Amino acid sequence: MVNKRQVWNLLTRAVRTQHLAAVVIGLHLLLSIFYSISVPLWEAYDEWGHYVYVHFIATHRRLPQGKELQHFENTEVKQPPLYYILCAAATSWIDASDWQMPVQNRYSSLPTAMGGYNRALHGYEEDFPWRGSALAAHVARFVSVLLGTVTVWLTYLIGRYIFPCRSEIGLGAAAISAFWPKFVFMNSVINNDNLMATSAALLMFFMVRNVIGPSRWQNYAGLVASQGLAIASKIVGLAFLPVTLFGLAYALGQDMRGKHRSRAFLALCAFVGVVVSVGLTFLWAHPHYVRNFRYFLNPPETFARVAVADWLGVLGLMWGTLWASFGWQNISIADWGYRAAEATWTLALLGLIWFFLRGREPKAKWALAGLILAIAAVAGLTMYRGLFNAYYFTGRYLVSTISAIAVLLAVGLGSLGPRRCSQVIIGVVSVAMFLFAVYVPFAYIMPVYARPQKLPPTAVENLTNPLHANFDGKIELVGYEVEPATFYPGQTIKVSLYWRCLEEMTENYTLAIKIIGPDGQEYSSLNVHPGRGNYPTSMWRRGDIFKDEYWMPIVGDATPLTMARLKVAFFLDQADLPHLRAYDQTGQKLGFAVFAGRFKIAAIHKPKYEPQQVVNYRLGEAVSLIGYDLPARLEAGAPLTLTLYWQAHGATERPYTVFVHVTDARGELRAQADRQPLGGSYPTDLWGADEVISDTHTIALPAELPAGRYGVVVGLYSVETGQRLPVSDSEGRPMSFDQIELGWFELAGGA
Repeated sequence: MVNKRQVWNLLTRAVRTQHLAAVVIGLHLLLSIFYSISVPLWEAYDEWGHYVYVHFIATHRRLPQGKELQHFENTEVKQPPLYYILCAAATSWIDASDWQMPVQNRYSSLPTAMGGYNRALHGYEEDFPWRGSALAAHVARFVSVLLGTVTVWLTYLIGRYIFPCRSEIGLGAAAISAFWPKFVFMNSVINNDNLMATSAALLMFFMVRNVIGPSRWQNYAGLVASQGLAIASKIVGLAFLPVTLFGLAYALGQDMRGKHRSRAFLALCAFVGVVVSVGLTFLWAHPHYVRNFRYFLNPPETFARVAVADWLGVLGLMWGTLWASFGWQNISIADWGYRAAEATWTLALLGLIWFFLRGREPKAKWALAGLILAIAAVAGLTMYRGLFNAYYFTGRYLVSTISAIAVLLAVGLGSLGPRRCSQVIIGVVSVAMFLFAVYVPFAYIMPVYARPQKLPPTAVENLTNPLHANFDGKIELVGYEVEPATFYPGQTIKVSLYWRCLEEMTENYTLAIKIIGPDGQEYSSLNVHPGRGNYPTSMWRRGDIFKDEYWMPIVGDATPLTMARLKVAFFLDQADLPHLRAYDQTGQKLGFAVFAGRFKIAAIHKPKYEPQQVVNYRLGEAVSLIGYDLPARLEAGAPLTLTLYWQAHGATERPYTVFVHVTDARGELRAQADRQPLGGSYPTDLWGADEVISDTHTIALPAELPAGRYGVVVGLYSVETGQRLPVSDSEGRPMSFDQIELGWFELAGGA
């Protein structure tokens, strides 16, 4: 007889399991809603293309025909319509006549991500409380949330059906799918992958029921209907045909070996049903199926040339985009998040292998083999399509197999030790995944879409570098910061700009930021919408003040030991690139850009020079002349080229100018050239201690200068005061007139 206490314990355990499953499913629902609110509209792969389809059906009460919607960029009209019909039905009560295609952020694809992660420029019309098309889009997102929640529930049922006596497998599978970061993200946005995942989960559930048994016509019918649902959801639904056939074939084999010939007849009927289901869905769901088949039947010539290393790289990419990638697959997580997941799932795979090596539970193994077949079929189709277009090399297509992935990983974790130990392992992994899924939007998603924080007027009263320049009376550049002020070729610097809105705008102006050299060469250049795309000028309100930060890489071949400046401009990204005119704080026109600051590009490696003549003269406290190159003889009409080698002991208080005088034998001035070192490209107030500067001067000699012997005198003086730096020799003795008398040269063939 059965002990009453045992029955009570079994019932209690079952109720507790159901409660825990409900908690997991409920947490997934709440997480998905939170993600849906946290991610701005249109910031998921092709989301506006999916919504165009939904909006058309909801507005016109029919499917698009012919080339309707083809003019919309990224439209998903080529997809099977079932998901879009569901979303259209859910949003049909909303007046979404204000819908317009989002304005694209053309700079979001910059390698440095300084143009922003957002692919669309957003406006206040998207803010809560939602109205019009924004409300319709969020309702469509909620349809995805509900579909994802159903997928988690089906995942739990699959695990429970395969292992009815091991509740931790079903719970673990539900938790893994519920808190898988990419899956939660996909469930929070408008995308037909969500219905595909639900259809696939339902299909795999009926496949498992056919394998585990007992055979029932409901299982056959459910499997056939699920296959039709999958094909009507997304093109990748075709990849699940082998899974459907596997489930039917296994059940047919079992019935043929047993005494259930009538059930075998049902299985054969189900095979016919699959063929009919596929055919009818072909005709209804996707007219382009046949064309796609013809296109993909012939693999490209590159197929034979793909090396093993290339395939491994593709697998790595697919794994990263399957586990955690967000936005338009341009937002990833920290490396430790991937490494921790890889370690955990590697252990789970080892446990799964151990489970298959054991001799127990043969039907469970066949059911798991069907799940593996589903993953392999979808992965194979994805990689094959990737040969035609690398766009398809992404793990998000494997999200449709999340139920299979979750169940297999749960089985692997549950096989790592005794049952009590495995229960603890599954529990710890589930809790860790939940905490990580909660952490992701705060750490990786919300920050990259955040608008700049508004500042009070007092915050910009004492800026280090105030400017108060304005652009056509619309925008004021209050001030700026560049960190560090001294940088190296190849280094990334931080540029902070302080803005004030003077006049509200309807246009979205592009902000151009450049670090330029003394001759106008660009050492770093960035075109963006303000706020790294999150705060376009059409959102600015009069009086708003905010800080805008950018990280700009300096080109590796930037000339070292030169001065750089900051250049800022605004323009409309149109054919003729109309710019806003810039004015300084007094109203003086500055052209079409503001130039600010004087920054130093330092040398990574100190250059070494060997002067023809070595000397040692001290000029003030910060500069020494340690050598020079002077030709001994010049032909008439040729310019004099003089190279001075300065050694800096630190920066001077102000920029000094070099004077070069050519004197005759009587000491009379016959030619001169005054300019800052290196033609002004590296002023003395930017020099650093122990730097050696090679400074070449070219002095044009008068045509009437007679042949003879001429001397060269040099020194440094301030243009502002006219005062020369005091000069002393190596013994510390002051030099007359604070100048250095260099050598002599012979001018031949003069007048």
